[in-house]
Amino acid sequence: MLGLGLNSMVLKPSGNEDTTADSFLTSETPGSLNISTLPLPEVQCFVFNGEYMNCTWKRSSEPQPTNLTLLYGYKNSDKVQECGHYLFSKEITSGCWLPENEIHLYETFIVRLQDPREPRRQMEQKLKLQDLVIPWALEKLTLRNLSEYHLELSWNNRYPWGCCLQHLVQYQRDRDTSWTEQQVDHKQSFSLPSVDG
Repeated sequence: MLGLGLNSMVLKPSGNEDTTADSFLTSETPGSLNISTLPLPEVQCFVFNGEYMNCTWKRSSEPQPTNLTLLYGYKNSDKVQECGHYLFSKEITSGCWLPENEIHLYETFIVRLQDPREPRRQMEQKLKLQDLVIPWALEKLTLRNLSEYHLELSWNNRYPWGCCLQHLVQYQRDRDTSWTEQQVDHKQSFSLPSVDG
């Protein structure tokens, strides 16, 4: 008996900065507590198969939540724009949907969340989108017997930049006590010794 598992992830090019966040908070007088001293929530962004991106944040803990504004752009560009398609939770903004043509995977994405009632109250983050891709599930997973002692596992994926994906194949034979993991780069197939080999 042979057990198989397969995970996909996007390769992570080196040289870009890590996710960072800067919060700009203001206060009227030292020690006073007002709306502008409450921190804004962190924004989480995920790119779905390179087709669209959702950036979401948790609802604020303010007594009267406000519709926060999301602005975004890229590191080496002066173009900053407001979200064109907000996502809502109980009539309060909770995210932003961005189409494929607004996604530049290998450029540093800068997202700024701000309170329109207090423009100085804002949170800015720098994200590496290539590390935040969720590819669609694999298709046509096929196991073929190449010879008496070798099997080939092959699959298709719907990710447009499949050459950038890393796959992790996990397998276990009857006599094994743990799973064996093998990384597969830039391919959609994997050869493994058969269970009797």
